[in-house]
Amino acid sequence: MNPSDLSASISNSLTQMDTILASGNPPFTSPQWQQLFALRKHLDDQQRTLLQQTIQSDDAAVEQAAGDVKTATTSLTSAIAQQAKIDSIIKIVSEVSSAVDAVLKAL
Repeated sequence: MNPSDLSASISNSLTQMDTILASGNPPFTSPQWQQLFALRKHLDDQQRTLLQQTIQSDDAAVEQAAGDVKTATTSLTSAIAQQAKIDSIIKIVSEVSSAVDAVLKAL
């Protein structure tokens, strides 16, 4: 996965999270909404950091970590499409964020 694809994958996840957050389900005042919002902000910050750094496309560790991000974002898309419970979505977003952390550490 190249840097452009990685960024697009994260952007798609952020857009999906925005849709959930704007829907009011979970309610805006619920702890789940607050947790999802915090995870969304963290993932956005990670994406910004990722874009600021140069990725060496021949680095195997970065390629593996980027693949993990793709897998996690695919799981998120599937969970949202299946209207999974918010706890499942929060867990998957945490996995996406963890995978992005691995990419950042590999840089």
